[in-house]
Amino acid sequence: MIRIYKCPSCGGVLQYRPGTDEMVCPNCKNTQAIQTVLQMNSDGKSTGLTGVESADYAGTGVENMACPACGGPLTVDEHTASTFCPYCKSPNLIGSRFSGQYRPSRVLPFQFDKKEAQNKFKTWKGTGLLTPGKFKSAATMDKVTGVYVPYWLYSYTGNVHLQGEGLNMRVTRQGDDEIIDTDHYQLERNVQSTYESVPADASEKFPDENMNVLEPFDYSKLVNFSLPYMAGFLADTYDYSAADLNEKIRSQVEREMISDAQGTITEYQAVNIANAQVNYTDQRAEYVFMPIWTLIFEYMGKKYPLYMNGESGEIDGVVPYSKLKALVIFGIAFAVFFLIAFLLGRVF
Repeated sequence: MIRIYKCPSCGGVLQYRPGTDEMVCPNCKNTQAIQTVLQMNSDGKSTGLTGVESADYAGTGVENMACPACGGPLTVDEHTASTFCPYCKSPNLIGSRFSGQYRPSRVLPFQFDKKEAQNKFKTWKGTGLLTPGKFKSAATMDKVTGVYVPYWLYSYTGNVHLQGEGLNMRVTRQGDDEIIDTDHYQLERNVQSTYESVPADASEKFPDENMNVLEPFDYSKLVNFSLPYMAGFLADTYDYSAADLNEKIRSQVEREMISDAQGTITEYQAVNIANAQVNYTDQRAEYVFMPIWTLIFEYMGKKYPLYMNGESGEIDGVVPYSKLKALVIFGIAFAVFFLIAFLLGRVF
């Protein structure tokens, strides 16, 4: 079923208010605590409306649904979990996409709103004198969109077993000769290692190279998942399961575990590791949603996607430069240089 949360004051549709535990009505600006909204909904007084169910909301392919607020048709794909009605702009939450295997355990709510995200994009260090003027226009900034991206947070605990040889060398002199004595020690070490909350983007729509730059997130701000946090933002279910990404993440963590274990060996001048193994005692993956502000800037027939961490404000992406601005600046610089050279020529 599709769910919306109605404003008890004017009947408008409530949205999550970033950086708070509240929902706000865009029409009358009335605010309601999320817990109050949930309580009202459970009491049946309220705020929650459900739309008509399709045969299988968790199925595959394109599905046709109806907006509970205006009755307008919605067309969503198999991964759409939170979207907007194209007619009345109401946030629509598809309940089944947040249940069962698709229910996140926690969510990191957006920490600042769209207006602040727009200002951050405008003043980003990736923009400058040659940035096209239309980048900061109202039309471009209106395209800033908040998206909850599905993530897996992996945690591993294991015992790192190292075998090898430790070397200590002594240098002495006999006359003009330098003598090096090397002591060889058999080395064997066990080190307990734990890595927690290693993030992996579970959506194929967001490039890993960009998401890696946006990390880290402040995991202390994760809260237990609640549907109202999704209202007013886009969200899809995961494309990659925990099992799909586990081998890749575990390999990365394993290299770090071994490197950290080797770092505990300080009693030798040199170390040769012949064998390193990690025996895991615990492996876990937690499904969560992380906040990302997106902006697709279109210029000269090309699209330039930009991504912003909705918690820290970190931005990644590339903005093109304006050839016209570059030409004007070059022309001014050349004219100034020519004028200075002309005046110096007259003086001398």
